Amino acid sequence: TLSLHDALPIFFGRYIVGVTMFFYGFLHPQIWTYLLLGLVVYTLWAVVKNYKYVQDIRAMYLLPLLQVVSDIAVMSGMICGVVNLLMRKR
Repeated sequence: TLSLHDALPIFFGRYIVGVTMFFYGFLHPQIWTYLLLGLVVYTLWAVVKNYKYVQDIRAMYLLPLLQVVSDIAVMSGMICGVVNLLMRKR
């Protein structure tokens, strides 16, 4: 069965917003300020969210990267699951 996680729209949403702002920033350079602010907030959130699991100051550099990799894995798994479900229904 296909199970959709409640936070899945947030996973996709934050990346869609980020990519949209990135490209829109070429037309309106002031957008870069908001994109940078969003990146800082995302980075801090990833560290705060995951630091409790490692409790090592050296991990602060890797936690945002691990969050991005984790998000991509969740989104990829969901896309593959939906495609697989749709292919079986044919």
